Amino acid sequence: MKFADIIALAWRNLRQARLRTSLTVIGVVVGVAAIITMVSFGLGLQNNLLRDALARIDLFTSITVMGPGTDALLAMRDQGSDGAANGADAGESNGEKSDGSASATPEPTPIPTRMLDDAAIAELQSLSGIRYVLPNFSFSTYVRFEGRTRRAFIGGAPQSIDYNPRFKKFLAGHHFTSDGAREVVVTERFISWVRSKNKPNGNRRRRPGGPFQMAPTRSEEDRAREASGILGEEIVLLLPREQEDAPSTVFGIPIIDPSSNENGDPASEIGGQYEERVYRIVGVLKAEDGFDINNFMETDMFIPLDQAKEFRNANRDPMSRIGELLAGDTGYQNAEVRVIDVTQVERVKEEIKKRGFRTWSFNNQIEEIKRVFL
Repeated sequence: MKFADIIALAWRNLRQARLRTSLTVIGVVVGVAAIITMVSFGLGLQNNLLRDALARIDLFTSITVMGPGTDALLAMRDQGSDGAANGADAGESNGEKSDGSASATPEPTPIPTRMLDDAAIAELQSLSGIRYVLPNFSFSTYVRFEGRTRRAFIGGAPQSIDYNPRFKKFLAGHHFTSDGAREVVVTERFISWVRSKNKPNGNRRRRPGGPFQMAPTRSEEDRAREASGILGEEIVLLLPREQEDAPSTVFGIPIIDPSSNENGDPASEIGGQYEERVYRIVGVLKAEDGFDINNFMETDMFIPLDQAKEFRNANRDPMSRIGELLAGDTGYQNAEVRVIDVTQVERVKEEIKKRGFRTWSFNNQIEEIKRVFL
């Protein structure tokens, strides 16, 4: 049967079964239209709704660079020792072979994992398309404010805060005046927490963690008035002194006499084992109406970056100190890289990976959602 005869037979059958043909055509059209609509809706939701909703906190232009920890550095050192020993054994074995034997093709050298230290931060800062590179670290220490002693989480911040979303909105005050100033910027939620009344059973439970918080119930004018009232007040941070005798601490946290007055801790109760650093409040960061980017790291306040490094080194727990003795300086666990434009994220990530660092960005999560659902 010729091809023209097949076409004529098919056309005749379609004319004889017009209802079935119409229903089949309608079903194909509706099915294809439904698939196109669902795919278009998913892509539009990704490209428009998600990006517009999160653009105000600049999540899509942020890259997290992760450095190796103590365990990884020790493992790298062991692998280097094993590799050197294996290389020596392989050299002795090759010496026993004849000169006419063909040499094996060398395997490509993997990119070594590097330590994320200040030199690496400066190198990443020199890459094109990057606004700033800021190491992420926080530490906990006891602070005294308005006669109350609390453990607070403190982070370091540079003097230049251009393009940094954490410092866009001040409820009152301003940022540090210099890198060496004894000044502190606190969060609005820290003030609310430290001023909250204790429960009758003495449980001073900390507010829930994470960036998602309950929206403030008071008006912004009342909150701004309260924030302006604490500007210029002092916060005392406790820094352990270096001593030959074992200090009275538990994991780097000073032990304070529980019989001390809740409304004030005299200096005699601290003793000579701890240095008191007095900081002046110059700014209060505004809570973001249910979403607070400062709570990603549970940070209560910020001090100048170099001073925060000094506090972090002094407040290391015993296990971190042992790891530093074994592996040396471990650098930072991670750093935040802010790129100029979202279109530069993938290129910058590849450049960072070539230098031996692991990266993560919010785009990774978007790609995973696309892979699973689209």
